[in-house]
Amino acid sequence: MLIDAPPGEHSLRVVFETPLENTVGRVVTLASLLVVAWLLQRSRAPRARR
Repeated sequence: MLIDAPPGEHSLRVVFETPLENTVGRVVTLASLLVVAWLLQRSRAPRARR
């Protein structure tokens, strides 16, 4: 990243924010992993006989 400031003394503040798309992607990924873990746990659990 290059900031082209004119000569002299300056005070710069640079902020890097996480884009909304990245946050949504993380939430969807976490939800998907939880569903997969639940399905795996459910498939391995012994089934009750009736």
